[in-house]
Amino acid sequence: ESGSSTNNVENVELNLVKGQKAQQTVRIFNSICVVPILKYASKYGLKHDLSTDASWTDLHLLSSDVPFGTCLATTPKRPSEEWYYDDERKAWQRRSEPGASRRYYLALEAAPKPFEVWVDKSSGSLTVKYFPKVVAHQAARQLLEGRCLDSDSSSTSSSEAVAVSFRLMDLMQQSDPITAPFKVHNCDSEKPTLVAL
Repeated sequence: ESGSSTNNVENVELNLVKGQKAQQTVRIFNSICVVPILKYASKYGLKHDLSTDASWTDLHLLSSDVPFGTCLATTPKRPSEEWYYDDERKAWQRRSEPGASRRYYLALEAAPKPFEVWVDKSSGSLTVKYFPKVVAHQAARQLLEGRCLDSDSSSTSSSEAVAVSFRLMDLMQQSDPITAPFKVHNCDSEKPTLVAL
């Protein structure tokens, strides 16, 4: 039971992201849950297409939403640093506002997670919630930050807006261009060969 519970003691959120407890939870989750999930998926199929040619889903912002990459609650702005020349050490040094790193770390801790995993003990069910807009803000922030496109006012012009699309994908199907030539494919689809010993 790693995680935080709500008013319902039977409904527990699993911590799969932060800290050493998360690593333990992931190991236990993998050993207990992965096989039943895969059996269910093979028997009944999945709600989402996880193939490499799955269609992309566009994310649209509501009129009340801030543009992707500018939500400071989801993706806090890194503390600014300034460089100065230290005459005594004869070297360039950097400094930031005292306490800025701590505030940034706390803001990251409080930021919404891209997904949540909940276990309901009474029904024996597992619920995985994913939040594409959180991931979209995180990805867009990497594109905007440091390019004079991000602002403290959380507003960008239409020419600076980032359009976001997503699709779910099986990690095993993602190809790495470096390791792809060395990938050994599964032989389940091949006819068995009988070799007399």
